[in-house]
Amino acid sequence: MKQEVNAADVRAMNRDGIIYTILLAATIILPVPLIKWFGLYGLIPELLLWGSAMYFALRLERIKKANNVQSYREILAFSEGRKLDEIEQKVEAGKRPYQKLLLVLLTAAAVTFLLTGLIRLVAIRVGAVAYPRRRDVHVAPIPRMGGVAMYGGVLAAMFLAKNLPALSRGFDYSNDARAVVVAGGLIVVVGALDDRFEMDSLTKLAGQVTAAGIMVLFGVQWFMFWVPWGGTDGKVGTLMVLGSNQGQLLTVLLIVAMVNAMNFVDGLDGLASGIGLIAASATCLFCLGLLDRHDGDVTAYPPALIAATIAGACLGFLPHNFQPARIFMGDSGSMLIGLMLASASTSASGKMDYTGPNPTDTIALLSPLLVVAAVLFVP
Repeated sequence: MKQEVNAADVRAMNRDGIIYTILLAATIILPVPLIKWFGLYGLIPELLLWGSAMYFALRLERIKKANNVQSYREILAFSEGRKLDEIEQKVEAGKRPYQKLLLVLLTAAAVTFLLTGLIRLVAIRVGAVAYPRRRDVHVAPIPRMGGVAMYGGVLAAMFLAKNLPALSRGFDYSNDARAVVVAGGLIVVVGALDDRFEMDSLTKLAGQVTAAGIMVLFGVQWFMFWVPWGGTDGKVGTLMVLGSNQGQLLTVLLIVAMVNAMNFVDGLDGLASGIGLIAASATCLFCLGLLDRHDGDVTAYPPALIAATIAGACLGFLPHNFQPARIFMGDSGSMLIGLMLASASTSASGKMDYTGPNPTDTIALLSPLLVVAAVLFVP
């Protein structure tokens, strides 16, 4: 922390904080009346409000970074002559990026919600429409390709995280978030093409394997895995150390399995996005627990960031997908959810303490796949 805090920074932070709070409140309160009064044109002032709120949020973060503090209260405490060790204790206590992760989640939700209306029009224009079939529950043609809007929310949230000092360090020590952005872009393109042209299953599988391979190339893979056999000294199970090829193969298999599992689940209004929201939220909470175990180590940021981002995208898409749905996420959305859930679990697997076999951690990491399997197979 600076030994002297610029009084102008204190005033600027006070002013920008008030403006940011007002803009954020307006962004949350106004979407429904704006869209009700002006239709899709109401999205224009909503986007302007959200963009302005993010501008002032970034201004606040720059002031914090310039003074090497975590919050406005620390600047005030220091300017009021509080002891430096008290402030440093506050800084240490504030290193957990819980509030910033919540902001990232809300950003993904808001951008996804706003983009979905525009993507719906684009889907209708290009003919990406699901016509009723005998086994479907909808009776009218419904546009799909909502996954493109969800990916837009993911990109916005990742961009915000990259520019927040509290989270940007996670990008410096790990490529996991970048891997998700690149692989997610590919899987969304494959899914969007399938939403429009109904590609064959082998072509989709090739795209899924390629996206999983991109994750592996960026270094996202399993290195150890708990198995329920071979335990000694009364312990249940043992840890299996994976070779490089074994870890890469297991990673690809789990990602492809999760992608297809989410794809199979996407059959009822709100089902896939609801399951994705629940699974991603649970994974994010588990990753926050890992963050505490690592005393806020920045290398544990990426899995929590990935889970929070896709949870926000699912949350933003749900209002459009509740029964009766106005748009389907399509393969572009379901495959994106599966990819990011598997990526969060795989990224978290490399951040755990493997001093002994721990079945609960492994089960927690595989919980997204278990949740989807339960929906698929439990009558």
